[in-house]
Amino acid sequence: MSRIIDSDLENRLREVDDGDPDYVSMRRRIVEEAGRRRSGWKEVTPAAGRTVGRKWAFPAASAALACAVAVGVLAWQPDSDPDVPAPSYGAPAGQSLEASAVVDGVKLTLNSAVQGHFEGTRLAAPERKDRLAMQMSLSGLNVPNAEYAGFGSGRLIDLDSGKSKELTSGAYFDLRTGMDSAKLAEGDWTKEGETRRLRLEMDDLYVIRRHEAALQGKLQPGTEYKVPSLPGTSVLLTGSEWDKDQGLLTLTYKLQGAEENASASYPESLSIESKTQLLLNAGSKAIEPTSGTWNGNEVNCSYQLYDMSEQERQALTLTYSYAETVRKIDGSWKVDFTLDGSKAIDRAVAITPENAAEIEQKTGWTLGEAVVGAYGVSLPIEREPQNREPHDGLVLYYQKQTLVSEGAEFGTGEYQGGPLQLISGQAGQEQQALSFRILSADIRSLKTGPLSVRLQDAVVLRQAPGDFWTPLAAPRQEEQNADAELPDGSALHHRYLREGDDLKVVTETKDRLQLLEGTVLKVNGEVRKPDKNSSYNSYREQGDYRIDIYKNVPKDAELELGLGLYGQVDPSLNTEIVLRK
Repeated sequence: MSRIIDSDLENRLREVDDGDPDYVSMRRRIVEEAGRRRSGWKEVTPAAGRTVGRKWAFPAASAALACAVAVGVLAWQPDSDPDVPAPSYGAPAGQSLEASAVVDGVKLTLNSAVQGHFEGTRLAAPERKDRLAMQMSLSGLNVPNAEYAGFGSGRLIDLDSGKSKELTSGAYFDLRTGMDSAKLAEGDWTKEGETRRLRLEMDDLYVIRRHEAALQGKLQPGTEYKVPSLPGTSVLLTGSEWDKDQGLLTLTYKLQGAEENASASYPESLSIESKTQLLLNAGSKAIEPTSGTWNGNEVNCSYQLYDMSEQERQALTLTYSYAETVRKIDGSWKVDFTLDGSKAIDRAVAITPENAAEIEQKTGWTLGEAVVGAYGVSLPIEREPQNREPHDGLVLYYQKQTLVSEGAEFGTGEYQGGPLQLISGQAGQEQQALSFRILSADIRSLKTGPLSVRLQDAVVLRQAPGDFWTPLAAPRQEEQNADAELPDGSALHHRYLREGDDLKVVTETKDRLQLLEGTVLKVNGEVRKPDKNSSYNSYREQGDYRIDIYKNVPKDAELELGLGLYGQVDPSLNTEIVLRK
């Protein structure tokens, strides 16, 4: 388990404000960081502020979208990829400082600071306020088997005026991957040609590791499970609910005994790493929750089990995961430094792509000038009129996008302008954008050296042949099956049943397809589309899964099932946009 995004979810993912939301993007933005820091645990704090009830979300679930909405990530991104490249670190951006303080043999070093903001194109919702990203590191922390460290609180102080600003959630370090961290401080802390004397002050360092204890017995509501390694602690499973369409198992339980309020003793910076967690065991595989809420000692959490049979679900067992403090250092680390605006401030530059003609020939995209800065990169994409209307062969987007610089790679990008608007009746937007917002821990200089955007697995719009129809037997209240195969060999598996006056159709494919419009239905020869308000796609790691609802379908009607516009993944269109050689 590890923190995914620091600094209060990177200050709400730096307050992206885009009027074209697509909820898959909200999930993907955080999944990218999950792939980098391993293990998929993150907390999403509601935009209205903290309440007694808390929420967390994880990258593998459609349920995580609801939590991500609260963050305000309103850009569009394709589905997640487990092989997101891990950023590597090159030349630091901003001002190199190397100022430090030592408490009880542990040194906190402020390595560098960069003031700026994401300066994307209009569609990419550029930020209007500067932030100061302070990149720091720990040394001298000799604690065997330690996994995480976090400060209880922190602040940035102007030594001349005496004014200070609290840093949200202290600072967090994942000791398994290194002892580097970063914090964001809002505001213009310096100006061009100006210097300011500042102090970074961090209080009380907590060092923890996690343990797992197997719980005896099968998964059964009403059962109380003793935690063998924690005398007096138990887990009371109060409820279990299975959602077949979502492939989602939701458990509710209560923590009892010594662990009931254990997380309250840890600082906010370690609120995720210190939180107790209930894991599912499927044989030797451990399954973490994908979303959840907690209120005191009462927890509600969900698990994605969409490829698991009923028999496998019945055999699930539980593991209790919890934190232990292995060292706590009381004290205050006071790091004094001088912030020089001429060195610390980073402003973006415009770069013309060097192979724009090649990209246009391959994709139909006309590239504008990229906006490149330490806080991110944004690349405008224009479509000619013929490419703003849906047609077979139209390149919609790429599933994998990676920003590649000298010694570093960053994935994954966000699409602004909504490529899927092209098939949703909202076509006509002339410009789109592909952007990379770089998190504070990963900020580095992008103003020199090679820079490119690697694009993999194009999603190309396809239309099924006019005779692609599958007859359906008269629907019943019991589920029936119907299979179909597209001309390219891609297989579709349909399940359908009657729900009152409506027809429910579930379509699943393991092939590299995106069921963009879902199915279409012939009712006595008349073609109908599914109800927009009640039809949706459910996340799958491979292929796609779609639920379509058709309203008021006559019981004695002759029915045939077809396919609306869909996306086909085409690796042959892989390419790389060269911004700078």
